[in-house]
Amino acid sequence: MVPHVVFRFFLSLAVSVLGGLLFTVIHTPIPWLLGPMIFMLLGSQAAKWPLTWPASIRDYGISIVGYSIGLTLTEEALHGILQQLPMMLLMTLLLIGLCVLTAYIGSKVTDFDFHSLLVGSIPGGLSQMVSLAEEMKSINLTLVTFLQVTRLIMIVFCVPFLLFSPWVGGTAVRGLDHPFIDVATWGSLFPEILVYAPLCVAGAWVARKLRFPTAFMLGPMIVMCVVQLSTTMHTPSLPTSLLNVSQLMIGSHVGLMLKPEQLQRKTQTVTLAVMSSVLLIVGALGLSYLL
Repeated sequence: MVPHVVFRFFLSLAVSVLGGLLFTVIHTPIPWLLGPMIFMLLGSQAAKWPLTWPASIRDYGISIVGYSIGLTLTEEALHGILQQLPMMLLMTLLLIGLCVLTAYIGSKVTDFDFHSLLVGSIPGGLSQMVSLAEEMKSINLTLVTFLQVTRLIMIVFCVPFLLFSPWVGGTAVRGLDHPFIDVATWGSLFPEILVYAPLCVAGAWVARKLRFPTAFMLGPMIVMCVVQLSTTMHTPSLPTSLLNVSQLMIGSHVGLMLKPEQLQRKTQTVTLAVMSSVLLIVGALGLSYLL
């Protein structure tokens, strides 16, 4: 007998929350994205549980991320961007060029397709790039996710080591246990969020009608950028707990989308993922010196 869809959803929710809590306890990076993703993968593939996660919940999670990204484009930040725009564009194009070259070489020495390798290699944020891959046809989502997760893990572990190493003139920095205090609370969202939430939903709907990539992220992001730059209205930051919820909404869906049995030539894939991540870090280090 097939379990009722409501039972399957709440079972999936329990699995995701458990994954987020465990990854938080062991202090992994972005625990509420990786934890639910890994636990949903294990629950569906290893335990064979009847897990389900509606795509609409994923879309709402992406919209929350889009709202949060839109808040970062303040007038002060815009002035700084305009002053450094030529160099920023040059650095971005060079970094993209490095990723394109890496993906091209990888497609030639392996049997993987160029498009999947390119989306998996470019540093655009794990949730954002995986969401983009879901919307693109003929993309190997499992390969893209594996490449992106490998890149993220290597960056988290390698970059701090490089920053504080004598090779780049780094020194130990004290007092980083609590680098900032999160003052955003659920109460601080009101009443402005009652206006911004419908605007973000409308922005996502318009972006989808216009066939924007990752419309549920770009729509709210553009809306909040316009609000920030054209009005004096208060735009409240999101509390950490809400951002964690959005990551769970995205990670749970991605975990179910992963199909390890579709990951061909596992040894070759792992080698490719590690090598492409190393090249990205080395290339970014070189571009940083140039900048």
